[in-house]
Amino acid sequence: MNPETSDKNEPIISSQPAANDDDDNNNTEVKEKQDTKPTLDISTVGKNPDSKTAALPTFCLFVALVSVIGAFENGWNTSVSNVPEKIIRDCKNGQKHVNIGVLPDCLPMENLLWGFAVGSYAIGGLIGGISAGYLQTRFGRIRTLVGNNFSFILGALILGSAVNPGMFIIGRILTGVGSGISTVTVPTYLGEIATVKARGALGTIYQLFLVIGILFTQIIGLLLSSVPGWRILLALTAIPALIQLILLRFCVETPRYLISQNKLDEAQQSLQLLRPGFDVTNEYKEIYDGQQEAETVESRDPEKNPKTKDPKAISSGARKSLSFAQLFRDPMCRKMTIICVTLSAIQQLSGINGVIFYSTSIFSEVFADNAKYATVGVGVINLIFTMVSVILIDRQGRKRLLLASEIGIVVTSILVVLGSIYSINLLVVVAVLLFVSSFAIGLGPIPFLIIPELLPTYGVSAAASLAMGLNWLSNFLVGLIFPVLKDALKNYTFLVFAIITSFGAIFTLLFVPETKGRTLEEIHNENSKDTKNLDSQMKS
Repeated sequence: MNPETSDKNEPIISSQPAANDDDDNNNTEVKEKQDTKPTLDISTVGKNPDSKTAALPTFCLFVALVSVIGAFENGWNTSVSNVPEKIIRDCKNGQKHVNIGVLPDCLPMENLLWGFAVGSYAIGGLIGGISAGYLQTRFGRIRTLVGNNFSFILGALILGSAVNPGMFIIGRILTGVGSGISTVTVPTYLGEIATVKARGALGTIYQLFLVIGILFTQIIGLLLSSVPGWRILLALTAIPALIQLILLRFCVETPRYLISQNKLDEAQQSLQLLRPGFDVTNEYKEIYDGQQEAETVESRDPEKNPKTKDPKAISSGARKSLSFAQLFRDPMCRKMTIICVTLSAIQQLSGINGVIFYSTSIFSEVFADNAKYATVGVGVINLIFTMVSVILIDRQGRKRLLLASEIGIVVTSILVVLGSIYSINLLVVVAVLLFVSSFAIGLGPIPFLIIPELLPTYGVSAAASLAMGLNWLSNFLVGLIFPVLKDALKNYTFLVFAIITSFGAIFTLLFVPETKGRTLEEIHNENSKDTKNLDSQMKS
């Protein structure tokens, strides 16, 4: 393609086949990729501002807000059973059909069964988190989000019409599957559509909408803690799913995913829609080159791959997504995956969901029947400080906020212990609120945000699945053992979380890189160079 004669509507990187004497011989995958090697169209360069200087275009914000409805669903279903717990499992009429003829008033459950029913949500999250990497690679980010809404809708129908604890658990698992897929796919989508300047803020809004979901379900739970109000509360999770299902029709697939599928024309169109009024030439070329360069590490090394001695065997397509095993054979991806997995586990093992799931019972010793209102206060504090994180994330950076968050959790956990030992109820309440505040400014949002920042497109799906799978497993364990831990350790329960989070702070200080203010490709290139330098030093 000649830039001087090209039409302005042609893609910046064209997928037209290059001239080749062997064009008739194009039935192999390698040859097919070689023929789609792009050429650069510079006809639009300089006419508009560079898209790498864009802040947050309106359409980009719109598709981001549509995607984080999945985060709202996660927050809603995380906390939906908290406030109405007593009315769900221990109402006046039990399983009798008094208020609704065809359905029992409530579902009586003992402590252990109730703990499992609450925790089964995380089992679904584990299933969804592990499978999401494959789904978003196979079907794309948008189609995965579309299909995911049916998990929420079906789960809502089962929860709202449950006639026994078994149905309740199945409904919780289904909504958990939807939330697990969301924890992988939504942060990936946000990271891949975001501008450099707004990537931190966009990444943080996942956690922001999660805590908005928690707060909404707590407030509405106050109004619907009745028979049959609790059924309506559980079934309401279908409404956001239906809204997202409609709005996703107006969203676009991410340019990085489309390039990974060699859909170059669509990728350029997608990027231009996300950056209206900007010249996307440099950003698009950087994304494209980043995915091509990734393939040259081993596949173009004649010593490691003898086939590449033949120039025709060198593929010019984007590198295929890695499997779990391949992820750990790539030195750079292995290092970044370990960082992401560790942060995801620390996020849950800090004890946050012990507070979210059981805040009503924690506050009942201080506020008695008014404990549910204190629980709503926890949701408000969580929301306020998550909003603070949105403001600070691109100013202070990821690492600094993570460290501040982890140190804050350690200190406040110790204060909870001291307040419990010396029966200073006011100190316990204040310490719990400060605990939630500390979590919200860093350890809450950053583990979701940092995965697509540290991992290249070909490694992000597998790494995110592993990280979020472990995140949900840790979530389940905390929700299941917190009541037992509280009974066994009593006043010293939060000391366990202080020790775990202390390890997290040390890990963050030593190993977590700063990603503020750089493009994803710049981050990946630097991480790759650091890994190569470390390997060279170890060999020498």
